[in-house]
Order: sequence, then structure tokens, then C-alpha cells
Amino acid sequence: MKLTIATNKDLPRIQLLYENVIQSMYKNNVFIWDDYYPYQIIKNDITNQTFYIVEQNNELIGGFALNSEHKASNSMKWHEKNAPVLYLDRFGIHSDYTNQGIATKVLNEIIKIVRQKNIHYLRLFVVQSNLPAIQFYCKNNFLKAQGIYGEQMNTGNVLYENAYEKVIKID
Repeated sequence: MKLTIATNKDLPRIQLLYENVIQSMYKNNVFIWDDYYPYQIIKNDITNQTFYIVEQNNELIGGFALNSEHKASNSMKWHEKNAPVLYLDRFGIHSDYTNQGIATKVLNEIIKIVRQKNIHYLRLFVVQSNLPAIQFYCKNNFLKAQGIYGEQMNTGNVLYENAYEKVIKID
């Protein structure tokens, strides 16, 4: 498995990946991503060199962003508010690779990247209705932060998100 920072030439493959991820989410009654999000935001992540692709045997099987800021970070009560932190955003794995431990392996590689950057916390936000993601992060020892963030969508709906964090032990 290989994790690399994405470039604009990866965009067509990334779009196909996230179309697959979204369809898989819909099959599980998780209706939080669409044609705009996350794909349009990923373009900004690529420009900022914060989006990674995950390849196995030259096939794109996943993607994620690691950002130093999150617009909702001040809405939460974190364990250590001012610690060095990265936010995991837009983490997706192709449906052909789910339920095989691949997401956990990728998460462990993400933690290695965070550790190499001498960052003490990996944080993320999850929409409350995304139970598979919440179960995944809890299984991987992320702790829920206090607070709820409500994000107003263009449709008028509000998505309520919980935040989670994991302490990264620095070697």
C-alpha cells in the first residue's frame, strides 16, 4: 500500500473513487456526501497539498486530507486545546476494499504521517448519522470531544457533527 500527496492529474481517478464511496454510503442510508462535497473541496486540498491518495497494486483504493485547521475546531472542548494537531477530513475507501481491514491499515499509516510531523493529536468531525464511521473511529481508540457542531447546508438542512480525537504518541 502506498500513500502519496495527490496532484491535479489524479483528479479523474479521485472523482471515480468518491462516486463509488458515495454510492456505498447511500446503500448504507448515509446521505451526507453528494456531487459537490467532498469532490469540489478535494480540489482545494490538492492545491494546498493536503490530500493524499492510497494506492494498492497501482489501483486507487482510498483518499483523505490532513489539514492543520478546521472551521469547527473552536466549537469543541478538546482534551488539549492548543496542542499541535492535524484534522483528518474526507477519508474514503473504495467499496471493493471495505470490511477487509484496509481502512484500519490506512488509518495506521495516517497516524505514522502525523507522528513524523511531530503532531500530538489527530482530530476529525463525523456527522452524527454516519454510524459506520463513528463505530470505526471508536474501534480505533478515538475519543469523543465535548460539543456539537451544526453545519448549515445549501439545501437548508443542518448536519450535526461530533468531534473525535486520538492522542499520537511521539517516539
